[in-house]
Amino acid sequence: MPGISGPVTMTVRGGQPAVLRPLAPADREIYLACLEHVGPESRRRRFLGPKHVLSEHEIRYFTEVDHHEHEALVAVIGGSVVAVARFVRDRQDRGLADWAIVVVDEWQGHGVGTALLRRLTERASEEGIERLHGTMLHDNTGMFATIRRLGLPWRTVSSSSGIAEVELRPAPRAAVPPAVRGPLGLVA
Repeated sequence: MPGISGPVTMTVRGGQPAVLRPLAPADREIYLACLEHVGPESRRRRFLGPKHVLSEHEIRYFTEVDHHEHEALVAVIGGSVVAVARFVRDRQDRGLADWAIVVVDEWQGHGVGTALLRRLTERASEEGIERLHGTMLHDNTGMFATIRRLGLPWRTVSSSSGIAEVELRPAPRAAVPPAVRGPLGLVA
């Protein structure tokens, strides 16, 4: 994949190594296995409502990405995908993209989501995206905490009926002060 950064290895809380890398077409089965370990509450927060199964069309959409207009990154621990983060560029506003992330329940709270979202914002910046728009449930306190940990400018664009529209401003990798970076250049 020309122009796409390669895998980065990091250590998550608890000492386990995790590899952050672009999703590949061959990852379809381990992507689906990942979703089997996302509980009902986490699915509700990711899809903004109950979501039991993905259609074949959704599976193709989520796994067949070009890494420019539609980026998908995964965190792999012990051979299993434990988190997926993605952005999809807006067709009219080239500086805007929608983003989403999901972390399997077992790995929530270990720093995987923060590291993967940090890497996704870097990829967005590399692709010329200036604003990342996310839609979240108000009760998704873990995601709001993750956003705050990034240390990037963000704001709530709108909020109603239990749903918040949030906008992040990605910073290029070089813009994060070295003192904030942990081992391997990832923000701790």
